[in-house]
Amino acid sequence: MLRDPVEFASAVAAEERGIRQVRVGFGLAATEEFILDMSTPALESFRPGLARRIAGPEYLTLFPKSLDDSGFGNVRRYRLPNSAPTGALPDWWHGSRDPLIYITFGTAAPRMPGMVQAGTYSAVLHYLKAIAAAGSTDGKAVAAKMREIKVDDFFAKGFVREDGRMVHDMLLVEVKKPDESKAAWDYYKVLRTIAANDAAQPLDQSKCAFVKK
Repeated sequence: MLRDPVEFASAVAAEERGIRQVRVGFGLAATEEFILDMSTPALESFRPGLARRIAGPEYLTLFPKSLDDSGFGNVRRYRLPNSAPTGALPDWWHGSRDPLIYITFGTAAPRMPGMVQAGTYSAVLHYLKAIAAAGSTDGKAVAAKMREIKVDDFFAKGFVREDGRMVHDMLLVEVKKPDESKAAWDYYKVLRTIAANDAAQPLDQSKCAFVKK
């Protein structure tokens, strides 16, 4: 049975029936290890040793070891067949300003990630940093730390405001002419940077019920 690493219902069912299972990674193993660690008390209360057995089967991942040195014991790394990019133009994100990250993601998967993938990575990383800083997984404590700690990674630099909005600079871009594009995925050029305070709705106009007026 193939299953997602953080979906445990099927793992428990397979364990009950003695069915062999293989985990298919969809993100960085560190995140999946963290979720399994948080779920261990519940799994162990159901059956002692269950969390360890769930973590044991083969773990399939597209990420190379240089990007994701998984702590799982039985990792199988694979590559999808190379193919020419087709379809709609991908979302743009400013990873193009960081060649190392830009190239590494393109090497790990047959297509370049968009804003959704890069933004999700950034959000999860900030959440995990907040948990470490709070020394707790309590929701209120972690949320407070997420607002206290600045967001500073390859995707975004800014802060989480009182109303939960992530405030950061925005970029105005345009599509390059064919002769301006110097490499694969080199589609856009930056026209200007819009300052965070100009890009975000002012806090005093927020409709969030948690904002103290």
